[in-house]
Amino acid sequence: MYFGQLLGMADHLSFTLGRAGFRIHKILPYGPVPETLQYLVRRAQENSDFRGGCAKEVPPLGPLGVAP
Repeated sequence: MYFGQLLGMADHLSFTLGRAGFRIHKILPYGPVPETLQYLVRRAQENSDFRGGCAKEVPPLGPLGVAP
């Protein structure tokens, strides 16, 4: 199983999953600014309800997926 995330988003989750043995890939969108912004806005809208959105950071998860 692989997990993919935008570079710089929820890195604490990436590190926790990586330590648990999962493969992680980070995505870095690039290109003309108007097209890149459209992509980033769409992704933010798609994920806005996940754990309260990007503004809410949570502590790293423990080995069983719960906060230590």
